[in-house]
Amino acid sequence: MSKQLAAILLIGLFNEFHGDSLIRKEGCASICTLFAKLTNLIVMTTLLAFDSSGNHLVVGLKAHNKVYSFNQPAPQQHAQLILPTIQAILQQAQVTLGGCDAIAVGCGPGSFMGVRIAVATAQGLGYGCEKPVIVLSSLQIVAQSIYRRTQQKKIVVSCDARKNEFYWGIFTLQEGIMVTAEEKLSARDLIVAADDVPIYQDEKMDVAALLELAEYYFARGQFQNALAVAPIYLRNDVTG
Repeated sequence: MSKQLAAILLIGLFNEFHGDSLIRKEGCASICTLFAKLTNLIVMTTLLAFDSSGNHLVVGLKAHNKVYSFNQPAPQQHAQLILPTIQAILQQAQVTLGGCDAIAVGCGPGSFMGVRIAVATAQGLGYGCEKPVIVLSSLQIVAQSIYRRTQQKKIVVSCDARKNEFYWGIFTLQEGIMVTAEEKLSARDLIVAADDVPIYQDEKMDVAALLELAEYYFARGQFQNALAVAPIYLRNDVTG
């Protein structure tokens, strides 16, 4: 069932049982929001997501209520592998890029080159197919991965930023999603957290967490035009 058809059916049901009084009471904007949420529940969302900010290339696709994934070490090979891997996963699921509802991308912080590759790929695919892009923090994807494995509701996540520094943030659970007020760059001895908060360094992200975040933000309309997507660097004076 297409989203357009689902919306038409929903409008018909509301007219049948509530008539115009619902629109007069709630307003057109509220009704449109309600229809969007109900349509997302009825129609299965298809999302493509990827991250290349670390040594691993992580690609996931949620389609037909199934998860298709690739998560393998690919040091200094992201540029060569990311597009063929995305194409292979789409073919495996028998989905075209145009059939995706949105694209999600890990925008860093992390390897400068890896972050640029992921962002450029999201910009190109999103613009070419007129798809919105969901911007994700790579640290948040790792934090969500750790939560799924450990059920820890408050953690510190850090990753090597070179120059004896680390990207890091304190993440806490809200509505099933690990969030942080701020991501920082500092030396290891400046990573500050309460004694009872575990610190996870250079942990791997998993595809399930990547797609979970993508679905969460897509359902809330938190996406943007492809050409507006920008890397999350935290530092601007290092390449690699």
